[in-house]
Amino acid sequence: MPNQPYQKPDFRRTWATPEKFDFQIYTDGAGYTDNFAGCAVTGVSKRFSKFFQRATAFWGIETDRAEFEGVLLGLHTILNVMGIENVPQHRMLQAEPMTVLVISDREDLVGSMSGENFNSKPPYERRANKDLWARFAWYEQYFQIIAAHRERNTNPLQGASDRLASEVRVMMKNYVEILHADGVIKSIN
Repeated sequence: MPNQPYQKPDFRRTWATPEKFDFQIYTDGAGYTDNFAGCAVTGVSKRFSKFFQRATAFWGIETDRAEFEGVLLGLHTILNVMGIENVPQHRMLQAEPMTVLVISDREDLVGSMSGENFNSKPPYERRANKDLWARFAWYEQYFQIIAAHRERNTNPLQGASDRLASEVRVMMKNYVEILHADGVIKSIN
């Protein structure tokens, strides 16, 4: 009904219907044994008519951190695209948090975010990468976050994030090789 006011969904029951969330973010991280990693996020909101993609690359971190950085990048980007930049705006968001569905192919990360069991395993704890969990906790003040695990590239938006994360990882590797060849840095570990 177009004339009915928007009502927040009971997001615990609607995880299978992403369009019911204020935002959906499809995240991925890419890494390799060469010590280079990338992460990317694709976000969409039908409610706010928003679409975004962001990516970043790293030298010297593991893939699991890159995967998590993709989630954090997506949550931060929501604040950016919505123009939420100051304390009064944050307070308003605390009073009425936005619902965010995080879709990732990283089972342990989703399990840690949601506290769910996968394959009869006990729920994952938030032990590793405590600095990233501290950042995530900050976003939990402003968003009702639900995480859903999906197999790799089962959605075109997730596939787009996967490709972008891989591309920026390679771009960083190539850039560092150029810095090495130019003598800016002496060695690549």
